[in-house]
Amino acid sequence: MVQAVTTSPRILGIDPGLSGGLALLHGGAIIQAAPMPAIKLAGKGEIDLARLGALLRDWAPSCAWVEQQQSMPRQGVASSFRTGQNYGTLLGFLQASGVPVTIVRPAVWKRALGVPSDKAAAVAIASRLLPSSSHWWPRRGDDGIAEAALLAVYGSRQAG
Repeated sequence: MVQAVTTSPRILGIDPGLSGGLALLHGGAIIQAAPMPAIKLAGKGEIDLARLGALLRDWAPSCAWVEQQQSMPRQGVASSFRTGQNYGTLLGFLQASGVPVTIVRPAVWKRALGVPSDKAAAVAIASRLLPSSSHWWPRRGDDGIAEAALLAVYGSRQAG
């Protein structure tokens, strides 16, 4: 009898904000990571779909776990609209690229992994859970990448 060779999935975690990030988990480690690709159009930040598409082609994720975006208290109407527009663009682009998407509320994945809302704590927890991958979020502003890595860990635990 021939036994099928199984490979672990390539799970993409995405913190969808313009200051967010992407992290690809494979074999228990983050093998690729990047800040959310963004450009300025008409003075406003938007997701750079050309760069995002290149990353998706190069990284070939099996699936994506995306944090559900929401408006924040005291966020203006125009800012809330821009946030929602970018989030919808991201989800549509992932679906058009053929990447299966699971959306997860921040409270759900953070509770499951014991992550508080504090960004520094999220970085510390990502470094503890993925010690060989912490070089992907070395700077203070890399918390979006660390949270994307945590989303990928959450996704791997749900899938397996």
